[in-house]
Amino acid sequence: MRASIQKRLVEIVLLWTLIGYPLMGMYTTVTGVDNNTVSIIFRAFIVLICLFLIGKAFADKKFKTNKLILAFLTLYFIRLIYDYAYQFNDYALVAIQFYLSSVAIPVIALGSYSEYILSIQKRVVLLISFSGALFLPAFFYAYRNGLFYTQGTDEFNVRYASEFVNAVLLGHFTCTVVIAAFFYIIEYRPRLIECSVHVAILGGSVMALFLSGSRAAFVGVVVASAVYAISRPSRLVVLIPLVLGSLLYLPQDNFLVRRMGDLVNAQWDTGALQRMEVQSTAIADFLNSPIIGKHFLDMNWGPGSYPHNIIIEILMALGLVGAVPLLLIFGMSIYRAMKFRSELTFYTIIYLVSLTFQQTSGTIWAADNVFVLASILLTASKNFEPRLLARLPRRANAAERSIRGGMRQADAQH
Repeated sequence: MRASIQKRLVEIVLLWTLIGYPLMGMYTTVTGVDNNTVSIIFRAFIVLICLFLIGKAFADKKFKTNKLILAFLTLYFIRLIYDYAYQFNDYALVAIQFYLSSVAIPVIALGSYSEYILSIQKRVVLLISFSGALFLPAFFYAYRNGLFYTQGTDEFNVRYASEFVNAVLLGHFTCTVVIAAFFYIIEYRPRLIECSVHVAILGGSVMALFLSGSRAAFVGVVVASAVYAISRPSRLVVLIPLVLGSLLYLPQDNFLVRRMGDLVNAQWDTGALQRMEVQSTAIADFLNSPIIGKHFLDMNWGPGSYPHNIIIEILMALGLVGAVPLLLIFGMSIYRAMKFRSELTFYTIIYLVSLTFQQTSGTIWAADNVFVLASILLTASKNFEPRLLARLPRRANAAERSIRGGMRQADAQH
C-alpha cells in the first residue's frame, strides 16, 4: 500500500510539472477565485510531496540525482539570490519563489524515481490526454462568456488568453494534450468508446491551440511530427496523409495561421520585434561580462520582459560559467532521449517539444518541464533497459517482472 501511494505521489508531481499550472489557471479564470492564493496552495502542496519523496528516498537509501543538473541549478539559484540581495532586483524574488517550488525541488525529488517514471509511459500519456477533458470545458466556457482578453488585427483575427493562462501557456498545454491524445490513439489503439473520447479531446485541443494564436505551439506540433516520424518510420503511412490533409484545411483567416505566414514572409509583429530587442540587449550584456554574466534581469525592461530564450538568458545571467553546463545537460539528455526514442517515444517527443518552447517563449526559473524531463532521462540507471517496455502489450507479466528485477538490481548497485 505504501509503495502504491508513493507511486501516485510521484505521478502527481510529474503531471504538475508538465500540465498542472495551465489547468489550474483555467479554472481560476472561470470561477473568479484568486489565482495567486490558489497557486501558492498548490505549489506548497507539491513542495510538501517533493520533500516527502526526497526523505523517503534517503530513508530507503535510494536517493540519486544527476550531479551536473544539481550543480547548474545551484549556480542559477546563487545568481537569483545575489540579484535580489545585492542588486535589489525585486523580480528576482518572484523568480526565486517559482524556481524553488516548480523547478529545483521537483527536479531533485523525481530523480530517484526516474526508472519508475520511464516505465509508466502509457499511463502518463493517458493522464495527459484526459487532462484535456478537464481543461476544454473550462476553456470553451471562458471563450463563450468573454472571460478571455484578445489580441489581434481586427475582431475576426484574434488570439485568446486569460490573465492567468497567457497565450504561450495555453499553446504549450494544448500542444502537449494534442500530442498525448494522438499518441494514445495511434500507439495503444483503444476500444471504440475510449478512442472516441480521445478523438474528441484531440479535436477540441486543436481548436484551442489555434485560438491561442501561439506560434510556439504550432512549431511544437511540427517538431513532434518530425520526432515521431524518425522514431516510428512505420507510422509515416498514417502521419503523411494526416499532415497533408490538415494543411489543406487550415483556416486561412485564423490569427495563428497569419502569424506563421508572417514568419515565412519575414514580416515581424510588434511582439516579435520587442523580443528581438530584449534578446539583443541580453546578448550585449553577455558580451560585457562573458565569463560570469551580468545580471538576472534588467529592471529597465519592465515586468514580464525577459529574453524568451533560456540559452540567451543564461548567457546574460551566468555567462559561460552557466552556459557550458546547461548546453552539456541539453546535449546529453537529447542524446539519451534519441537513444531511447523507439521505446520511450512519447517522452522523447514531449522533451524535445518542451525544449523548443523554452527557446522561443521560456525562462529558466519557470522551465519545470524541461529540467524535470532532462533529470529523469539523465538520472535513470545505465542498466535501465527501455527495450523491455516494448514487450508489455504482448507479455505484460514477464516483462513487468524483468523491469522490476532490473530496477532492484540497479538500486542495489547504487
